[in-house]
Amino acid sequence: MLVLKRQEQDKAIQATKKLFHQISGSVDRNEVVSRMDDIVAVSQQSAATAEQVSNFAEQVNGTMGNMDSYVVNLNEIASELRETIQKFQLN
Repeated sequence: MLVLKRQEQDKAIQATKKLFHQISGSVDRNEVVSRMDDIVAVSQQSAATAEQVSNFAEQVNGTMGNMDSYVVNLNEIASELRETIQKFQLN
């Protein structure tokens, strides 16, 4: 009985080895490397796009800062204009 179990285990091991060799032989290593290169290229492109978006966001932030100072300046000009107009109004 012990001998039968040992023989069954040996057969299972041999079958597993055979399947492993079939599977590993069917995998084209060049294809795997090519796919990995594709993944690297897409990752690099994504990183470059993310950097461009970051740069654009910084530009928008700078523009908003400029707009803020323009609004303050326009408010000052509007106040001065109101004061000047009041001088010419007839009471």
